[in-house]
Amino acid sequence: MNTGDPPIPDAILYWYEHGIGRKISGKNKGVIEEVKNYLKSEGWTFWYKTKGSREELRYTSPMGKNYISLRMACEGYLQERGIVVEDIKATRNQKVNLDGKKRTSLSDAKKVNAFPHRSVAVSELIDKNVVLPKAKVHYLGANGPLAKGQIDRDGINCDCCNQVFTLSKFEAHAGSTKHRPAANIFLDDGRSLADCQRQMFENDEIRLFKKKQHNAIENDKSCSVCLSEGILIFCSNCPSSFHERCLGPEVIPNGDWFCPSCSCGICGKRQYEHSHSKDEEIISICHQCEHNFHMGCLRKSRGLIKSKNSENKWFCSDRCELVCHHLHQLLGRSLPLGRDSLTCKLLKPGYQNPSDSDKIEALMENQKKLLVALEIMHECFEPIKEASTRRDLFEEVMMNQESDLKRLNFQGFYTIVLQRNEEVISVANFRVYGKLAEMPIVATRPQYQKNGMCRLLMNVLERLLVALGVEKLVLPAIPDSLNMWVSKFGFSKMTDSEKLGYLNYTFLDFQDAIRCQKSLKKKSL
Repeated sequence: MNTGDPPIPDAILYWYEHGIGRKISGKNKGVIEEVKNYLKSEGWTFWYKTKGSREELRYTSPMGKNYISLRMACEGYLQERGIVVEDIKATRNQKVNLDGKKRTSLSDAKKVNAFPHRSVAVSELIDKNVVLPKAKVHYLGANGPLAKGQIDRDGINCDCCNQVFTLSKFEAHAGSTKHRPAANIFLDDGRSLADCQRQMFENDEIRLFKKKQHNAIENDKSCSVCLSEGILIFCSNCPSSFHERCLGPEVIPNGDWFCPSCSCGICGKRQYEHSHSKDEEIISICHQCEHNFHMGCLRKSRGLIKSKNSENKWFCSDRCELVCHHLHQLLGRSLPLGRDSLTCKLLKPGYQNPSDSDKIEALMENQKKLLVALEIMHECFEPIKEASTRRDLFEEVMMNQESDLKRLNFQGFYTIVLQRNEEVISVANFRVYGKLAEMPIVATRPQYQKNGMCRLLMNVLERLLVALGVEKLVLPAIPDSLNMWVSKFGFSKMTDSEKLGYLNYTFLDFQDAIRCQKSLKKKSL
């Protein structure tokens, strides 16, 4: 952290650490008010969003990123400024000990554990997939690395003497007296072990919070396949529900039953067989196709490789990693069509093209385009409120809303827009599942309809999907538009047997919609 940065109020750090799940009460009102006033002074804006019959407060940073809670805004503030919480705490506590006793020096203050509620062993970081065994690390001094080694379950295996040291002893072995080993031991990917510890704690908090949410949420009252109610079978792992008839010939056991989406996308089972360690039984989620997979299955199929192109993300296959990488490379980039000043652009909340020189301007432009695209959706369609949440589905998809209920988890969606001289004309939402993609929503401004604009957008999207190795495109057609999709765009109705083949995919569907598909053929780029 730059020493020229202004001091961070204790209220920001306090609410960042303790604000999860806390309600506004007399005890917390003072802290909350201090946080809000500080954020406003730093250029943040607050606004209200209508959710059903209530108004919910939202927070937007100067970089244009939106946050749905004050605690997340505090986290976003620290992240956007590149602030390391441990450094702030060390400075903040240099005169006051945790037990209230005065300290004598800043070096003593730095001995305070950044996470005082419990210490963290390297083995725990490995067990929770935050760091990999044998990952290269170095202790960074003022003039460069002082010592190098590899991650070991018992600490750091030093390169120079092949001895395994605890973090503090590795720091001493490096000749440093900073007494902050976790903050000064870095991996090759740029993370310090303090960053890894914080990531693990945040992941634990998120998992605990989601577990509490899941325990408080009843199972879905609608079938994940046909969206209608009735006698339903409940997944033992997630809130999803199904009609037995919609699952086809699958035999439902009397005990625990796991829906297709909760089973491993590699072996097709929930329980990992022939396990030699608990690590192999751990289930993670592919960042691209959102399928679950056992770490043991991943090790066999890919050698347990994390993304080369995106930090801290797991992929179930080389294809999914390449798809994710190529899509992110296209974000924010204008794709000229070669006629009438028309271009296409790919959008996703919070993302911009890595080559953009002005990140803040790119983020604001990205957010602006998404809001315009949402307006076009609302111009073309009546609002669609999801039955259980009463939320606007168009907005949920456009803004990548997350949910434990898989049919309402929209994190994987991208938005593609067709525009002329920055005026957005046509828009579509899509996501990619390996060789399969879905496009549930497409709309064109009323004044440009019947001018071939939707056709142009579809051509660009299909060429993009083909280049990514996608072989089939799926969409839900309302009855009134079925003939158009079949006769003009080459789609066909999906048979019941074909639908059963896609049970492990979670599609966005609409009541009474007819699911259609189209085989994609290679086109000239």
